[in-house]
Amino acid sequence: MIDTSRLTLREIEILRLIAEGHLNKQIAADFNISEQAIKNNMTRIFKKLDAVNRTEAVVKAAMFGLVPLDSD
Repeated sequence: MIDTSRLTLREIEILRLIAEGHLNKQIAADFNISEQAIKNNMTRIFKKLDAVNRTEAVVKAAMFGLVPLDSD
């Protein structure tokens, strides 16, 4: 069972930006942190959502209502 309550607000925001198509480099610049810090966040997100890649993480986050998927 996936416990989405373990995701931090920062991790959810990162997932939202990924869902919008942002790259790690862009997200790092938005948060004024290193790209490695984003990669570290992504590793934690993958573990918490039991996902193996960005796409699966976003799909699972959307299934739990954490991120909107734009149908445009």
